[in-house]
Amino acid sequence: MGSWKRKKKRNVGDLKKKGGCKTKRKKRSAEERTKTEKQGNKNRELRTLEMEAELTRQKEAAKREHEVELARLAAANGGGHTAERDDRAKAQKPLAFVYGKDDLFAYLQRFERFADTAKWHKTGWASKLSALLSG
Repeated sequence: MGSWKRKKKRNVGDLKKKGGCKTKRKKRSAEERTKTEKQGNKNRELRTLEMEAELTRQKEAAKREHEVELARLAAANGGGHTAERDDRAKAQKPLAFVYGKDDLFAYLQRFERFADTAKWHKTGWASKLSALLSG
């Protein structure tokens, strides 16, 4: 029986040398799992931030491309503004023709003078005149 006690003592001593008893191993493995989970969470957060940064870069690149395209189109169209558009916004509008009160011949002469002064294209006179005539 004496040899059995020595073996038992030796086994307990071996456990202490190897890292202690089972409860210490459980605590250590739980701590390792916690560390692993924290590291995994950090890695996930890092990947999320990297994806968000990449998405932001892509949006900014698309916005810059859009602005360049708009600038190119504006340059091709002369800035998007024409003298006719600017004049149309600032110019006065001719008075409408009232049947029975105005003389048609005199009204047409006034309209032509007004259109020449406003530098309207003659191709657009008919549509503008038809909008002013009534009766």
